[in-house]
Amino acid sequence: MEKTILAEPEVLGQLERFTRIILYTDSDQEPWRSNREDIKQPMTGQGTNPLYVVLAPDGETLLDVIGYTRSKEDFLEFLESGSEFFE
Repeated sequence: MEKTILAEPEVLGQLERFTRIILYTDSDQEPWRSNREDIKQPMTGQGTNPLYVVLAPDGETLLDVIGYTRSKEDFLEFLESGSEFFE
């Protein structure tokens, strides 16, 4: 998704409305394993990659997660729904 949907100008414009954090979880070595087991899974209930979440400043999950999608429109809808919490 990083080279396709996330590279689309319309998506990049929407992403600018958010503070983006990348949490690497796709290895069984440390710190990736701890990131997955201690942060990602408890926060989202998900273990899959990629995974996108809209969080409040206090870490509360505000919007259901979205994983891999080939649909720019679906991802833009996800971002729009997430940005409504901060308007």
